[in-house]
Amino acid sequence: MAFLMVFPVFTTVKAEETSTEDSGFVEDMDLSSEEIEGSFDVLIPTEASTPKLNVTKLNIAPETGYQLVATLPEGEEGTITWTSSKEEVATVSESGYVYAVGVGTTTIKAYNGSRSASCSVSTVPTSIKLSATKTEIQPGETTKITAEIEPAGNWSNYGEATISNEDVLRVVEADDNTAILIGGDLNGRSSATSTVKLKIGSKTASITIKVKEITYTGLTLSDTKLSMAPGNTHKLYVKADSASSISDVIWTSTKEDVATVSDDGLVTALDVGTTTIKAKVGSKTLSCSVSVQPTKITLKATKDTLKIDETAKVTAVIEPAGDWEIEWTSSNSNIVDVDDDRTITAIGTNNKSSATANIKAKVGSKSAQLKITVNAPQPGNVVLNEKNKKIQGGEKFTLVATTDTDNGYLGDLKWTSSNDNVAKVKVSSDKQSATIEGIAKGKSVITVTNGKMKAICKVTVNASKPTFTFPATKSAKKGEIVKLKAVMKDCSPNAKIAFSIISGNGTLMTSDTQLYNGNEACCTLKSGKKGQVKVKIVVESYGLSANKTCTVTFK
Repeated sequence: MAFLMVFPVFTTVKAEETSTEDSGFVEDMDLSSEEIEGSFDVLIPTEASTPKLNVTKLNIAPETGYQLVATLPEGEEGTITWTSSKEEVATVSESGYVYAVGVGTTTIKAYNGSRSASCSVSTVPTSIKLSATKTEIQPGETTKITAEIEPAGNWSNYGEATISNEDVLRVVEADDNTAILIGGDLNGRSSATSTVKLKIGSKTASITIKVKEITYTGLTLSDTKLSMAPGNTHKLYVKADSASSISDVIWTSTKEDVATVSDDGLVTALDVGTTTIKAKVGSKTLSCSVSVQPTKITLKATKDTLKIDETAKVTAVIEPAGDWEIEWTSSNSNIVDVDDDRTITAIGTNNKSSATANIKAKVGSKSAQLKITVNAPQPGNVVLNEKNKKIQGGEKFTLVATTDTDNGYLGDLKWTSSNDNVAKVKVSSDKQSATIEGIAKGKSVITVTNGKMKAICKVTVNASKPTFTFPATKSAKKGEIVKLKAVMKDCSPNAKIAFSIISGNGTLMTSDTQLYNGNEACCTLKSGKKGQVKVKIVVESYGLSANKTCTVTFK
């Protein structure tokens, strides 16, 4: 007969005889009903063994891990379970892998049943050491502080760094284990100290930096004003009566796109503009004004008098010499053009015998000009687009002058009408065309000439705009009927007439739409209020129209 109780570990024992004196387990069995003879197996429970850990004390950095190993006595089996007393400090996996997640201490336990073994885990640094490239600096000078932490690991998110005197020392750049600090303002003091402290958990380290003013007498800068060209360099020096050479100078440029300065005072001009180079020695600042601008620009051309389509080259001599970027323009590109390759091309003369334009070279705010003259060839034949033209009075058309010669030069054109009362000429600004307007019935000859050649167009005006008389003003008493009469001078007998009120408070009583007595048209007007009434008459004849207005004042 076998007997089994619930314990973590069991041992099988071979027994020849069993009595109540030998085993408490057998004593608890009910054996009174029958006699048991022979041999049998009895399972006797035993206590679980205490596991043994490979380490009992562990120090690791946050975000790092360590594998714990728990062993049992040889030949013994069991199930190991793991726990952490502070999981915000370190966690432990089912396999015993410890991973640090914070700063502090915790206990990792390995259980075999009710038996356990412990490992004390610390995620606090065992040592912190701060070092600096310089422990004594000047205002504006920098020093680099490095933190050496054991054990090695990612401590950057778990520490707290402080500076005791931030007006004397401040951080300009920082990463995981280093920080760049710069000396601040001493506010009239000759020196001051600031302590940098780093605390991780319960562990701290500190380092003291001294900011000290270095005093020189007779400080001067080798140059206080420079004129430079892009690409040029110039070395600046700081001199003092009390020192043969000064190396602890902080150099800066107010506009680094214009010129830069190196740590040893080498100025490099980059682009057009002005900047100030500053040299700081302790609390003393010296300045040099740098102008990246030409002091003088001189233009020269291979030829300054050209014929149309002829080319020349222009050259700019710039002081000081350097890699200048020049902007080339022409004051009139219809006369002379210039490209980025410094090629000048004669374009035209605006139909004159000669014309001039200025070629301009500009660098920054400095510029220079060169006058170029373009001479035209002798003018050629003049040709008009119309030779004979019939129009109505008031109608307009355009005459365009061209030349049939190869050079296309028309010269200085002059336009005339043989009878301005029949056809009027309005010349365009370039004189190469003219607008002709029919004024009255008749004939006129339009002539265009360049002094040597000419062309004509015969214009016939078949009709003219209607002309007539109509009073400009009239007065009457309110309530009176006023009669307005228009008398035609040059008009078709079948002309159409239209009267209308265009402003004021009045009423047209009657109005003619056709002529009567061959050349008259009337309307009557009335207003019951004082004020002005404006009446308009429109006369249409031969497809042309004319209009006039009369202002009637009612009193």
